[in-house]
Amino acid sequence: LLFQNPENQFLQQTVWDEIDQHTRDPAKTESILHQFQLSSYARYHPFQLSMGEKRMLSLAAAFAASPDVLLLDEPTLGLDTKQTFLIIQQLIAFQQKGGTILMITHDREVAKRFGTQYWHLSNQQLVVQKGTF
Repeated sequence: LLFQNPENQFLQQTVWDEIDQHTRDPAKTESILHQFQLSSYARYHPFQLSMGEKRMLSLAAAFAASPDVLLLDEPTLGLDTKQTFLIIQQLIAFQQKGGTILMITHDREVAKRFGTQYWHLSNQQLVVQKGTF
């Protein structure tokens, strides 16, 4: 689960520890930090990161827990284009390995490029649509 506000998820004193609490494996922790471009922030307190880096950290921590399903609330909110594409690449790789992603987003471009099924409200009714958005 990734909250819309990543600060609500951080429990550790460093970026490293935020990942390592899930892996308990220094090599895997370092790999995940590198994968999400956070290696240079390993000794920072999570609250010292920019908003985009905090989002990356919350997603990296979710990946470190090796989930089968990710529930994401506005994962691209406040991100620049580079960070958005990095997150989307990581999510596509997760999906290709058999992971399931449920994403709440207002970003129609992300939904168009990434989604396979769309749920939205129309006239107070839930509409489920497969394929193109």
